[in-house]
Amino acid sequence: MTNIARAVEGRDEPAQDPDRRRRAAHLKLAGRHADIVGIKPEPGRAPSHRAHRRDLAPEKLDEKLRWLRRARKRRGRRFTDLEITR
Repeated sequence: MTNIARAVEGRDEPAQDPDRRRRAAHLKLAGRHADIVGIKPEPGRAPSHRAHRRDLAPEKLDEKLRWLRRARKRRGRRFTDLEITR
């Protein structure tokens, strides 16, 4: 399934990257159940590593916040009640 088809169907599942799916699942779980969530860059990378810096890019942060927002909404919890840390 392509990202376009996924968007048309309203699914927010990430592409076929297993690490990305795992990170999305963790954030969605936290969004449904936690009151405080820490958004961190990809684990296991040095701060100077390109993947680490890329994971801190504004579009990546927006994506992570979108996963949290949707999980909260589906659970009937307000996104504004969620404390987000770095």
